[in-house]
Amino acid sequence: MRQNKEARIQRLLVDAARAKAKAETKMQEEEEERKKREEAKVLHKLWQMGVCFVGFHWIKQSGGYRCADGSHFVSDVELGI
Repeated sequence: MRQNKEARIQRLLVDAARAKAKAETKMQEEEEERKKREEAKVLHKLWQMGVCFVGFHWIKQSGGYRCADGSHFVSDVELGI
């Protein structure tokens, strides 16, 4: 009887760990999807803006985007991020 109780407790612990891992995975997937949607919004805004003033494409950098020439910068704030 004691062994059955210990086995049941062990199964419950394993089930709880699996549920926690599944919930964490789901949260990570949702966060990745949110980031993808945000990046898509930014890319759409940059697409609407077109190339930089000199004709170069935009490259993602910390805090915003810089044109491939390096002379123009659009911050995340300007893009509404």
